[in-house]
Amino acid sequence: MTQFATASVECPHCRELAPQRVVQQPGHDALLWCELCFRVTIAHRNLSLPIDPLALSPALSVDVAELDADHERLIDILNDVHAAAKAGRRDDLKALTGHLLDELMLHLEREEALLRAWTFPGLDEHQDQHGAMHDRMHALVQELLAGTRDVADIGRSMKFCLVGHLADDLKYKDFLGERRGRNGVLGWVV
Repeated sequence: MTQFATASVECPHCRELAPQRVVQQPGHDALLWCELCFRVTIAHRNLSLPIDPLALSPALSVDVAELDADHERLIDILNDVHAAAKAGRRDDLKALTGHLLDELMLHLEREEALLRAWTFPGLDEHQDQHGAMHDRMHALVQELLAGTRDVADIGRSMKFCLVGHLADDLKYKDFLGERRGRNGVLGWVV
């Protein structure tokens, strides 16, 4: 379950004293969301990115073209879902959310296969985080389609869920960088 806390602190991005929401999801770094500039900062990392629309920061690149392309695609789809929800285009939501969940599953499977092939030592924990993320995203999609909660709030929760995943992926980026350094090239063996 996602937990929220609110405090007025200086935003690391806009440098204004503004209401900040601390978003804490189990197993993820805390996210700090500025209600003034609508940017999210990932705790313990010097990263900040816009949330509405969500945009991928180069600092969140994992330096694997296929996975970075997956992340971009997921962000684009999620932005489309959020825009359709805010505009009240309920007819589009079922198709868009189905597409989002399908693309998410493909991405998670591809990422796990690559991490397995590269013998990433944190694979078991990463797979557990993937399962929790998929379950959370599926639950949010169900809430969105049921219309039981404010669509803007659900859209932000979906984005926070994805940003938490992107931050977690940085854990294997360093490992892959070390492998590239030793071998000169990182093989794509699946």
